[in-house]
Amino acid sequence: MRENNFRVSIHPMLWLMAFASFISGQFFSFFLLFMLILFHEAAHGLTARCYHWNVTKLTLLPFGGQLEVKNILNKPVAEELAVAVSGPLFHLIVHLAILSFEPSFSFIKELYYLNLQLMLFNLLPVWPLDGGRIIYCLSNLIYPFKKSIHISIISSLISLLIILFYLLNGFQFQWMLLYMYTAVCTLQLFRNRHFLHRQFLLEKWESRGQKEKVEVVEGLLSLQALADKMHKGRKEYFILLGNEKMLGKLSDDMIIKRYFSAVK
Repeated sequence: MRENNFRVSIHPMLWLMAFASFISGQFFSFFLLFMLILFHEAAHGLTARCYHWNVTKLTLLPFGGQLEVKNILNKPVAEELAVAVSGPLFHLIVHLAILSFEPSFSFIKELYYLNLQLMLFNLLPVWPLDGGRIIYCLSNLIYPFKKSIHISIISSLISLLIILFYLLNGFQFQWMLLYMYTAVCTLQLFRNRHFLHRQFLLEKWESRGQKEKVEVVEGLLSLQALADKMHKGRKEYFILLGNEKMLGKLSDDMIIKRYFSAVK
């Protein structure tokens, strides 16, 4: 990780919430929330650093933050899952510490509920929240990258519809802002799904030294179908079968090279 390339920014929604808390006399509550967000993102950042990820930017959001990482699409699933879980894990540690030690600070009750709300909100299975990223990582343990993206989109859309039902029954301005942000992020994920798949193939082509896996497939599959079968974080070989005979063996490098040559 290059320190001179790392940048930190604050999303406009966080400034808006700071202003709203100031004029409503709840600035101390916002300060507690802001500190929880900082430590939440520190947990993500430290975990990413342990895996030597190239983190280039951190954007602080009202419910956490967003790390921008170079070449993240083909990272090992275990690494990406550990980074996603580290944020909610921080809140769980704070939650258990408060319950165990029962500190007597005047603001401890407020800290307890803010921390709990932040943890539960981040665990919602909506992209780009930690819960949505955990769903995405777990999907990648079983399914190819492209299908995992589709599962993340479907999970987010179903969750957003359920959340909207509850928001309309008890409208709160700050929660509606957060809802709109996650809805826009889900829409962007849907619109960029084909681009992300192609970017994933490029990163996979450039990756070296990953675990190998051999898969037997039908020999008549197209390049597109073979590319759609590729998983994150592994070197793959496909044995082509036809009429119960081996027609050939293709590595992911060969398929990706032919795929991009065909789409030009």
